[in-house]
Amino acid sequence: MAPTSRTTLTGTGTIGGDDASTEERILDAAETCMSRLGLRRVSMTDVAVQAGVSRGSVYFHFGDRSTLVDAVLTRVATR
Repeated sequence: MAPTSRTTLTGTGTIGGDDASTEERILDAAETCMSRLGLRRVSMTDVAVQAGVSRGSVYFHFGDRSTLVDAVLTRVATR
């Protein structure tokens, strides 16, 4: 029997996902949403939809909204 290609479940809860690239997608999406909606109005759901991931994935990678906002602001400030 020939070996088959198989996608495995990673620690992020996504199939075949890469933690670093998922976090980058989430950060990109959060930055876009924050630019469009403002820091006060953006929700984790907004970010998840924009990134194409589940809300649970956003919480898995960033814990809470405050941590995500801090990560985006730090990322923008270090450019």
